[in-house]
Amino acid sequence: MAYDLEEQEQIAQLKAFWEKWGTLVSGVAVVALLAYAGWQGYGWYQKRQVTQAEAAFASFNSSIQNKDADAAAKLVGLQGAFGKTNYAALASLQMAAVLATDSKYDQAQAPLQWVIEHGQPENQGAARLRLADIQMQLKQQDVALKTLDTPVAHYATAFTAKKADIYMMVGDTAKAREVLNGALTEAKKSVPADVLTVEALEAKLKLLPQ
Repeated sequence: MAYDLEEQEQIAQLKAFWEKWGTLVSGVAVVALLAYAGWQGYGWYQKRQVTQAEAAFASFNSSIQNKDADAAAKLVGLQGAFGKTNYAALASLQMAAVLATDSKYDQAQAPLQWVIEHGQPENQGAARLRLADIQMQLKQQDVALKTLDTPVAHYATAFTAKKADIYMMVGDTAKAREVLNGALTEAKKSVPADVLTVEALEAKLKLLPQ
C-alpha cells in the first residue's frame, strides 16, 4: 500500500515515539490492567468475606440460641476471621447480653472490650453502654464512669443519662443533676436545636429527687 508524503511522515513520527516510549506505555498499560484486575479481585474477595461472615454468624447465632458449648469457640472464630465486619461485633454484643442475663458479668466484659477495640463507632457506643451497666452490677461505679468518658458519635445523650444513673446509684443527686444540666445546656446551643435530646434530658432531670 502506497502512502503519500504526509502519511509517511506521520508513520515515521509514530515509529519514533514508540521506539522511545513504547516500553513505558506498555508498562503503564500493564500496571493499569493489573490494578483493575486487583480491584475486581478485591471486590470479589469482599463479597466472599461477607458471605462467609453471614454463614459464620448464622452458625454462632444457632449455637447461642441453643446454649451449645461451642458458642464461645465460634465467636472467637468470627472475631479472628471476620473481625472487620459488623457480624463479629454483633455476635460479640449478643454473647455479652446472654452472659449478662445469666449474671456471668465477669465473662460478659471480654466480648464488649473486643467491640470497643475493634468495632465500628456505632457498635463501640453500644458496647460502652452495656459494659457500664455490667460494671454497675459489679459495684464498680468509678470504672463505669471511666468507660463512659470516651466520647462516641451519636451517643452523648445516652452516655450522659447513664452517668446520671451511676451518680444516683451512689447517692450523689447533685452530681447527677450537674451532669444532666451541662448536657442540656450544650444541647440547647446546637444549631439547629436538638429537640429530642433536649426533651430526653429534661425528662431525666424531672425524675431526679428534689
